[in-house]
Amino acid sequence: MYALITDGSITKYLSGNRGITLGDIQYPKAIFTLWSKSEREAIGIYEVIHNNTNKKDEQWYTNTNVSYTFSDGVVTASYGSSTAKAHA
Repeated sequence: MYALITDGSITKYLSGNRGITLGDIQYPKAIFTLWSKSEREAIGIYEVIHNNTNKKDEQWYTNTNVSYTFSDGVVTASYGSSTAKAHA
């Protein structure tokens, strides 16, 4: 998963399975596999890094929705605090 960063903010999430048009330029989906990290970041596309520190086993816990942040050149997807499910 990737994120498009514009003016320091996440503006769009990209799956990486189709091309993207930025301005007047159409990029093929190959930019997600053939381009280097620095080449993608030069046009504002950053890979999303998943932080699963707070994610718990869904059989026993209810996890929060994933939240996304962009800071110091890194897009992070992370969970909030999970809640234990009641079991009888």
